[in-house]
Amino acid sequence: VLGTDLPSDRLLLKVLDVGIPSGPVVRGELATAVAPIGSTGVALTPNATYAVAAMGGSGLWVVDVSVPTAPVLRGTLALGGIAWGVALNSTGSYAYVALGTAGFKVVSLANPAAPALVGSAALSGRNYRDVAVIGTVAYLANQNGTLDVFNVATPSAPAALGATALTGYGLRIAGEGTLVTVITGLSTGDQLDVYDVTTPAVPVRRSTLALGVPGAGQGVAQGSGQAFVATDGGGLRIYDLANPASPTLRASGLTVGDANGVTVQSTHAYVADYPATLSIVGW
Repeated sequence: VLGTDLPSDRLLLKVLDVGIPSGPVVRGELATAVAPIGSTGVALTPNATYAVAAMGGSGLWVVDVSVPTAPVLRGTLALGGIAWGVALNSTGSYAYVALGTAGFKVVSLANPAAPALVGSAALSGRNYRDVAVIGTVAYLANQNGTLDVFNVATPSAPAALGATALTGYGLRIAGEGTLVTVITGLSTGDQLDVYDVTTPAVPVRRSTLALGVPGAGQGVAQGSGQAFVATDGGGLRIYDLANPASPTLRASGLTVGDANGVTVQSTHAYVADYPATLSIVGW
């Protein structure tokens, strides 16, 4: 769980044991001396050995969480931009980072103590806020209003495959199978765009769901054919995507406080629930 320690304005990484979902326990913490610039995101390697964090203006950090009670910062990499979002490939060997106006970069995690830049791509007029990876394809949410698609089969040479218009500013993104969901924002409110990426180079928007006032769309994750959306004061919403053209709202609320982020593993959704709590939702 990545968040801010408000009294000292530091970044705080908490490692929680969720072996018993109904009773998560904080096992360890790692705090930075100075809060990073911009938004933050975190991804966990498949073997749960490393947490890879997008640290805003501080770039990418690799934290060893193999001993949950004593997380250790192993390596850092400055990336020349604001690291807004990060995703890993299926083996956890590469990190894909959305860097705002600095583009999109691929980092090798072969040596966690020395993460290495191996590839990059920058398209004119883009401001990448988040990234999702499905197989060898990366999907980027562009704040300037497009969903951009890259082939990352060769990490050293990510190649643009295509792009399509979003319904607003691209903010957060998730993907599973042949569907990608993007939180977009307008001055009138936030929404969730659902795209069919059966043909990755030609994403097709199947539906758009209203989420609420501007800022309502805080995070999105996909799993088990469903979209899990953190909607700030509206809590967590779970949409069934079996029919992408008409998603079904299965549940809403579900958190004690404000839902500010969400990730999914197996049959549980883990929600960053302000103030400073973790809500776990099972199905």
